[in-house]
Amino acid sequence: MDSPQKGAVAGGSAAAQTLFTIKPAGASGADVKTLLHWQPVGNYVAVASGNRVIQIFDRYGEVVDDVALTAGGNVLQISWDCDGEVLAILQSGNTAIVMWD
Repeated sequence: MDSPQKGAVAGGSAAAQTLFTIKPAGASGADVKTLLHWQPVGNYVAVASGNRVIQIFDRYGEVVDDVALTAGGNVLQISWDCDGEVLAILQSGNTAIVMWD
C-alpha cells in the first residue's frame, strides 16, 4: 500500500488538514475577491485576485506559473476545460476570453 500524500488525511478520517496557504501576489486588503478553481485531475489550482495575475499552484503550494493579464479589468471567472489542459479566464472590460495552456 502506498503511503499517504503530503498533508493527506490517513485512515479515512473526516478531519481536514491544511496543505498550504495561498496569499495571491498583490492582495493587500480583506476586500480583494479571490477566485480559485482546481484542475479536474487535481494536480493544479488556479488562483485569481484583484491584481490581474492568475497564479497556478501545484498541489503542494509551489507556484508553477504566473499568468499576467494585460487587457481588461478584474477577473470575473476562471475555469479549466474538462480534461484540465486549458484554463479559460473571463475579465470585465475584455471582449476576448483568455486561454492558458
